[in-house]
Amino acid sequence: MTGAATNVNGQSTEAQTSVLLSLPKELRLQIWRHVIVPIPCERPVLRIGRQDDCSNMSNKRFANSLYKHVRLPQIWPFFHKDSGIQFNASLLQTNRLIYAEALPLLYHSVTFCPWDLQGIFPLFLENLSAFAKSHIRYVRLDLGTIYSSATSYFYWSLTCAQVATLKDSLRQVEVTGEWAHSRLNKHALLYPLLKIQAPKKLVDGCDIAFQTVLGETAEELKAKTKIRKATTAADSMARKLTNLHQFDNDHPVKKSKLEGLAVGLHIVDDVRFPDSDERYIAHDLAALPGIEQFEKELLEWDMVDDEDEWNDTASTMICKDTISSHQDFVDWELVDGSSPS
Repeated sequence: MTGAATNVNGQSTEAQTSVLLSLPKELRLQIWRHVIVPIPCERPVLRIGRQDDCSNMSNKRFANSLYKHVRLPQIWPFFHKDSGIQFNASLLQTNRLIYAEALPLLYHSVTFCPWDLQGIFPLFLENLSAFAKSHIRYVRLDLGTIYSSATSYFYWSLTCAQVATLKDSLRQVEVTGEWAHSRLNKHALLYPLLKIQAPKKLVDGCDIAFQTVLGETAEELKAKTKIRKATTAADSMARKLTNLHQFDNDHPVKKSKLEGLAVGLHIVDDVRFPDSDERYIAHDLAALPGIEQFEKELLEWDMVDDEDEWNDTASTMICKDTISSHQDFVDWELVDGSSPS
């Protein structure tokens, strides 16, 4: 770091230059990797658990307003006690430059494993910054923490959904445990797992058989999705046909209202039809061009129950349209008359 500084006597002094930060970035990254990240034989697994004092609390209470006094579960990230792995993460608190350069090295070197599926992993991700979450590369899901119960499957689906949100940064999802055990519902396990777009690998078991079953389940899920879309389209078509049938049933009623409206129209004198024309229109109303479209528009007035109110409203609208048409005709005459010959 360089720049001017002021001592206790108020005199300006030149700040000392950090030799470490003045090194090329490639050298700095090697130093951060040596200080922060150990060199194990394989990538260490960071288990995301909770403190023992809140392990017996129901996670449903934390989202319930009646339990505001209950504190949130304490997240406890830890490595296996026999691993002997130590990360010097305190270096990240030095300054922003070191944090931005060293945090990706730390996150890329470990595998994050939700050790407690009861809603602890969403809380862990919520406490991370967007920059930190964007550097999570490897996640491990342990089937050994699942029991054959609806609650356990629910939390498994919730955890898989949270892992799926890391699709832009995730490189691989490792699965451990006896996935083919008869006591577990394979569909309840594999369907949520397929929501994760990253490649999946069975760590302790036959990965080839696992990939085969995973592919078959994916095809089955696609087939069910197509069936669901087809069913939705069929239901939509059935509703349209039902509405059309209902319109056909209401058609005589609308036609009688229309005939009564045509006979009872009272328009201003300068645009009123002779009585003979009114009787002619009422008699041969069905033969008029556009009458079917007019009847369809009447369907929008079903909410009006009072026939008199319906007739008065329709009469007013037709009068306004007729006068407006007459006025438009006059306006066009003015335009034509004012145009040059």
